[in-house]
Amino acid sequence: MSDESAAGKSFDWKLFKRLLPYAKPYWKGFSIGVICMLSGTTLELAGPLLTRKAIDDAIPKHDFHLLLLLVIGYIAATSVGYSLRYLETLLSGFYGNKIVWDLRRRVFTRFQFQSLAFYDRNPVGRLMTRVTSDVAAMAELFGASLVGLVGDVLSLLGILGILFYLNWKLALVTLIVAPMLTFVTLALREKMRLSFRRMRGEITRTNTYLQESITGIKVVKLFLRERRNAEQFAEISEGLKAAQLQTIFYFALFFPIVDLIATTAVAATLLTGGWEILNGAITVGALVAFLQYGERFFRPIRDLSEKYNVLQSAFAGAERVFGILDEPLAIEPPNDPKLLGRVRGEIEFRNVNFSYVDNVPVLRDLSFKIAPGETIALVGATGAGKSTVLQLLGRHYDIQEGEILVDGEHLTTVDPRELRGQMAVVLQDVFLFAGTVAENLALSNPDVPRERVIWAAKEVGAHEFIMDLPQNYDTRLLERGVNLSVGQKQLLSLARALVTDPAILLLDEATSSVDSETELLLQRGLNRIMEGRTAIVVAHRLSTIQHADRILVFHKGKLREQGTHSELVRMNGIYSRLYRLQFDMAA
Repeated sequence: MSDESAAGKSFDWKLFKRLLPYAKPYWKGFSIGVICMLSGTTLELAGPLLTRKAIDDAIPKHDFHLLLLLVIGYIAATSVGYSLRYLETLLSGFYGNKIVWDLRRRVFTRFQFQSLAFYDRNPVGRLMTRVTSDVAAMAELFGASLVGLVGDVLSLLGILGILFYLNWKLALVTLIVAPMLTFVTLALREKMRLSFRRMRGEITRTNTYLQESITGIKVVKLFLRERRNAEQFAEISEGLKAAQLQTIFYFALFFPIVDLIATTAVAATLLTGGWEILNGAITVGALVAFLQYGERFFRPIRDLSEKYNVLQSAFAGAERVFGILDEPLAIEPPNDPKLLGRVRGEIEFRNVNFSYVDNVPVLRDLSFKIAPGETIALVGATGAGKSTVLQLLGRHYDIQEGEILVDGEHLTTVDPRELRGQMAVVLQDVFLFAGTVAENLALSNPDVPRERVIWAAKEVGAHEFIMDLPQNYDTRLLERGVNLSVGQKQLLSLARALVTDPAILLLDEATSSVDSETELLLQRGLNRIMEGRTAIVVAHRLSTIQHADRILVFHKGKLREQGTHSELVRMNGIYSRLYRLQFDMAA
């Protein structure tokens, strides 16, 4: 979680230059916003000058007509100025959120194309934080802070110029508090930075635990973990609360100090200006205008301090978001991929060595060959490397040594997406998306006709229970298909595999979580979808793979035995012992 604590710089030119291309499509809108901001700031600065004119000229001369014009001008300038600033905020917010939408979509798309190894390294909660709060922090940067920052700086410069124009002595009196203000700002800025840094880490920690707890709610219920989880979440969220309270404390401390300093400056200006009036050096109107500008002088300073934290948050978020976008895809398609066409299904592993973690081998010197249309079963103890074979065949991970070939072509020479498009996987833990039955079977692919969806369901024996659902194929499934039984979800997964018409079928413990009756129904569906296809079946129940063309027996990452069921039983080796053990347990 170390990267979660990165606070970032208050303004990072490198990151800012990377963000600019995202703003380029909306430059016209931002340009109008800047013009509105400049115009509004200028009009707002005219108010005190009109006040001075009214006090020094119109009122002493009893010129009501001039006074009325000045008052109307004051109201008009202020109203138009605020309206322009409102329009600037609206435009900046609108186009800022357009940029954030582009970024969020790009980050999510990047997630879709990352390898499984990427998800092995990154907790889901962290990735959720990237797409949500980190990108949202950047919305404030483009929304109002960046243009507002320019407006505040220009407003400060404009006010300073007018102050020195009106009376340079009073201007220096107003600025005498600047060193004190600078000291307070620098001292508290570091405290704010550290508290913000801590808060970012606590947000990600909370999101990670929340996602894990909700995803594993069934286990929580089964093992009576509700109270313990609530206590742990309270402990974790206590850290977030403490970090947020610390941030609030420094904000609450900073603004009253700035106001106190501003009040001191106004008091000093009033005292000095009153003395100047008594000596006839300045007019009352000039002092009133000076006091108005002095009050407005500290307003953008307060805004700048707040925007500092927004900028820091935005650039810290940008750094993490670009860290995701910059992370290379572990599985890159070749520059000139070979086109496979419809594969025959010949598969070969040659001296393959693979490890998920360095120096912890999972597969060792693995070699075997599968003929097109052959059904191969992989058996062995848990952790022997069976499921890893399926992951490598889909090139979700790259091997460290050896070669994997499909129809004689190395996996590294073909586009992984083209290869995976000709494979279908049926897993033990079926994942169904929130949506209709038909959408799940077609995986929301509009090119798949409804007739094919229904045909696939009939072929595997799922049509009957689908027709008993309230809206048949249009019945909406809840998250992960919780309103279906395990067997029904497995039947849908078989139909989903058949819809894609795969040349290669991969089955990973597809029938291990169902009862015997449902297993028979699933086995009939499996037999149907395996016809004419190369199939690799990972199974612990040896009774389900006795009719495979060949059985490969794995032990500690190595291929120890292979042959038909009867051949392996006669060998009296690892498979034979496994078979007798399961037979004795069943008896």
